[in-house]
Amino acid sequence: MKEEFVSGQHCIVAKTYIEYCFQNCCDRAINGENFWSNWLYSKKQYIAKTKTTIYEFMNYSLHDASHSVNILQSIERVLGRDRVEKLKLGDLWP
Repeated sequence: MKEEFVSGQHCIVAKTYIEYCFQNCCDRAINGENFWSNWLYSKKQYIAKTKTTIYEFMNYSLHDASHSVNILQSIERVLGRDRVEKLKLGDLWP
């Protein structure tokens, strides 16, 4: 089952619970809109760049955006949602 999270005033569907918590922190923070817009720009750039790794690492596992989502989900499983919710804005920067 694929889990998605809808958060805050931006009405963006987060791919991970960590991104969802990050968005909620941005909604509450002074200059949070700047953090959020910077994240959206960086995420778009990152996703575009990871699409090319298949050509450089053909013999390795898939290292596209889904790999990054898997890493964040693994971090969430190790920490647990209760600890993820206690993280600050800088700690959650996905």
